[in-house]
Amino acid sequence: MTQEERKITSINKILDSAEEFIQKNGMNNIDINKICKSAGLTKGAFYHHFQNKHQLLLEIFNRWIKRVSSEVEITGYKNINTVDLILHIIDRITPAFENTSNQLPIFIELYTEAISDKNSRTYVLESYNNFISFFSDLL
Repeated sequence: MTQEERKITSINKILDSAEEFIQKNGMNNIDINKICKSAGLTKGAFYHHFQNKHQLLLEIFNRWIKRVSSEVEITGYKNINTVDLILHIIDRITPAFENTSNQLPIFIELYTEAISDKNSRTYVLESYNNFISFFSDLL
């Protein structure tokens, strides 16, 4: 396994463990030690890949956006009328929003706060632009 593959594997282990932790415990009391233990990694490994909890949560949010966008496949629906296309998009996207309904307001609050932070702004705007581009491409 290459160094880049090990890096991606470690990041995914942390993100998977963090998502599992949040589903069980909510987002308010995130415990990096427990997340690292569940991931089978050290706290040092966590801070090697993430600056802080805030960045971890933003990455989880970005991961969720990618998941939502991958669930909405419209290539076979390009030639149907607009109303049917919009209904298809809603049908495909609704489960993703329902599955995170209690976390979505927290993600939005976190995202809004991150826009104000000079260190996070570029990262957040890149993710935001990807999200807008995804929905623009759909329409």
